[in-house]
Order: sequence, then C-alpha cells, then structure tokens
Amino acid sequence: ILFNSLYLKIDTEIGSFKLGNFYSNNSDFSLLSSGNLFESENSLPYFRIDYFNNFKIKDVRFDFNISNGIFDENQIYLEAPYVHRKSLFLTKNFKKHTISIGMTHGVIWGGNVKSFGAMPNTLDDFFRIFLGRGGDDQTSDSEKKNALGDAFGAWDFIYNTNLGSYKIKLYHQYYFEDRSGLKMINKFKENFDGLWGMELSKNNDFNVLFEYLN
Repeated sequence: ILFNSLYLKIDTEIGSFKLGNFYSNNSDFSLLSSGNLFESENSLPYFRIDYFNNFKIKDVRFDFNISNGIFDENQIYLEAPYVHRKSLFLTKNFKKHTISIGMTHGVIWGGNVKSFGAMPNTLDDFFRIFLGRGGDDQTSDSEKKNALGDAFGAWDFIYNTNLGSYKIKLYHQYYFEDRSGLKMINKFKENFDGLWGMELSKNNDFNVLFEYLN
C-alpha cells in the first residue's frame, strides 16, 4: 500500500505542526502552472516534520516555515540523507493590489552516498547547514569554501491585482545554488533566468495562464 500523502497536523497558538509525508503547501502556484521550481509534486513527498506560523508587523504579514526530513535509501543513497528546508514570505496589501516577496532555502545533507562515502551529519553540521556555512576541516575543500551539503534556494516575487471582476497575477521565481545566485549577481546576465508567469482569472468561470521558463 502506497499513500501519496499521510500526515498528522496539529494547530496550536504558536503555529501549526505537521508530521508525515506531504507536499509543501506554502506556494501559491496554479494547477495550470509548470510548477514550483523549488519543490514540485512530480515525485512522492518525503517524510518530514514541519512548522508553520504567520504574524503581522504593522500591515506587513510574515509567513515562516521550517521543516526537517529524510529521504529514502536507494542505490545511490546507501544511508538516507537528511533534508532541511525553510522559507520566509513578506506580503503587503494595498487597496487593490498585493505584493509578496519570499525566499526559500534548502539543503540535502548527511547520509552515505555511493562513490562519495559517509557525509558529515553531527549536530554541529546541522547548525552549519541551517546558517548556510561551510564545513569543518574534515569536509572536502569545495564544502569548506562554499556551503556544507547540497544547498539550493529560490526567490519568489508575486503581484496580485483586480481589474473589474477579473484577477491578475504576475509572478517570477528565481532558482539558485550558490551565494552569487542568492545575491542575484548574475541575474540579468543569464537571459532572465527563472520562471515568469501571468495569470488572468474570473472566479471558477475563466482562467488563462502564460508562462516563460528559462
């Protein structure tokens, strides 16, 4: 028996907790979209524990999410590696417009990988991957200079507005795998790298979506 999603969710005064196998639900992509570049639904979800909360500072809403999980063992992962994920989205509402900016950071770390051997997986290593720091003297030169583990992330920019009875949504998602990508240093040198979208909808009667993926 294979369950696509199976989890326990508990809502508390300090936020929501989820434990089990499930897809991330903090992205707002249409079913017509090619999907979230950071975490799609094109493969089965992995086992994780997830925490979500939101709060307001003046008229800006902050959505915060953090999760830690583990992959399955296979022919490549002789011992299953861990998966760390966190995101922060800021949303500002105007009279007819809404602007949202978010950043998501993820790391695959630990485990025992075929052809590479056992990867660092101590508590100190967890704090290193959480902060995006390099490894200690026991790790490879590339992970000392850059970030420990397989680190990656995405920037999200979303604009929503109304035009009469129609809703218009413009969005851009930019995927990165290093610090220069995080800082968007080469953003416009890479021919507008990322996912661009424009969606026009009217209730459940009408929906059209244009996307450009580079």
